[in-house]
Amino acid sequence: WVLQQFRPVILMELSPYLHGGLGQKGDEFALLISLLRDLGYSIRSVDTAKPLPFDPLYLAQLVPDGSGINVLLSM
Repeated sequence: WVLQQFRPVILMELSPYLHGGLGQKGDEFALLISLLRDLGYSIRSVDTAKPLPFDPLYLAQLVPDGSGINVLLSM
């Protein structure tokens, strides 16, 4: 509700390994990415300022094992 109502800019670290493996039952990372996409957010890399696709598999491949990447989400 807060995201829909106020549409805040979000700075976050994407760390797929913390959310369960891709393709596994209960894949929280894919659910998080889908939620943000469905709310109308766009996603950019903080390091390069380039837009990133809302594809959980692609995003997970950008992240080294056991690490994360910083992203900026905005509407």
